[in-house]
Amino acid sequence: MMANPYIFNLFNLVFVSFYQNILLLLIVTPSIVANRASTTCGTGEFNTLDIIATFCFIISVFLETVADDQQYNFQTQKYV
Repeated sequence: MMANPYIFNLFNLVFVSFYQNILLLLIVTPSIVANRASTTCGTGEFNTLDIIATFCFIISVFLETVADDQQYNFQTQKYV
């Protein structure tokens, strides 16, 4: 814990409460744009681009899972 509680509260307000919400919004923005584009411009049906995006998402989740497991193993080796 930080020595000065005011600095911690400022950090909590700026980074945890504000900055992370902006990052989450930026993460989902492509999905929002794709949803709007498919419902207003197209037929709204599942197409080839949707299959490619789904495949990329699944690969990304798999890679993130592997990376998280590697990080966990690395961190726990310090205490073994």
